[in-house]
Amino acid sequence: GDSIIAVGTEKGSWARLLAPSPDALKALRSGGGSPTKSPQTEGAAADGSAADGSADVELAGAATGPDGAADENVPQTFEQLPFQPGATGTNQQKRRYLAWNDYGSLKFFAGKSSSVGQVVVAGKSSGVGQVSVEYSRERGRSAVREFKAPLGLEMGAIGPGMFALASNATSKNGNLKPRINVYLASPWVKPSFEHALPTGERIEALAAGRAFVAVCTSPSRLLRIHTLAGLPLGTLAMSGAVVCLAGYEDLLLCISQEPGASNAEPALEFALYGVAAKERLAQGSLPLSPSSTLRWAGFSAEAMPLTLDSSGVLRALALSGCGAPLLAPSAGEWLPMASLEDRGRRLWPARAEGGALL
Repeated sequence: GDSIIAVGTEKGSWARLLAPSPDALKALRSGGGSPTKSPQTEGAAADGSAADGSADVELAGAATGPDGAADENVPQTFEQLPFQPGATGTNQQKRRYLAWNDYGSLKFFAGKSSSVGQVVVAGKSSGVGQVSVEYSRERGRSAVREFKAPLGLEMGAIGPGMFALASNATSKNGNLKPRINVYLASPWVKPSFEHALPTGERIEALAAGRAFVAVCTSPSRLLRIHTLAGLPLGTLAMSGAVVCLAGYEDLLLCISQEPGASNAEPALEFALYGVAAKERLAQGSLPLSPSSTLRWAGFSAEAMPLTLDSSGVLRALALSGCGAPLLAPSAGEWLPMASLEDRGRRLWPARAEGGALL
């Protein structure tokens, strides 16, 4: 339908603007109007750089009227893009964080590009590199280690004494498929496991817990949960596109788009699972501040699910036995916990403990 102008910076922040109509362009040429200024992208720092590597915001600018001026009757729209909690943006080509949380950090260092004719990663030739893991709770030789990055590496997750990497490399002959690689800090049978996913699926989100790894795939919108050794624990059909996954010990938080929503602001829903018991603990709509998107999701050290939106509002999910305030009407309700200064633009959340977001 409408023509779109995309405006971005080399740091990765960007905005989407509706192009002026032909009548507006004629008015500009004749001096009858002035072009509108592009809005600052939500979630960007004051210097124009991205505040963190969490969810980018797609902001559609105000439409222009016949005289080239902004049409106040057309509201701005905010699109929620998928992201990996604790990771920096993929626009950082040489090195970036794949994950950073209470269990440690996972970093990727790109090597020299390698043109592999039969290997395709998002339509481009695959590169090579190294993955460095630093566990915060391990000691000795297993605390810091380096591994060769698998072909098509796109995302990672770190859990207690393990980490997982998700790759979307494919090949024309079908020998390569999207896969998950799991690495153990203290091997009990072997140091790593590899899980291949069915041909035609693409990994969109990844999370890890104490004894499981979980991925959301497209285009079928499936949530797949496996043991660390690769045994399937369950496959669930999701009603909307995934936004992010977060894991902690035995808990898995899944956040996705509400199906059929066409509002100017994101409409998200959540589900919290207890993986070992194979039960759903809570589900419902995920609250966001007006004109905001989700920036980060994770767990506190006390296993309380948390979310942070682009307006700087931190919320916690009240569960039975988690010490929630008495104002919570029932378990499964989200409570506002804090409003960060300057919308938390310069904060890159990694973990929460003892009432502090770090």
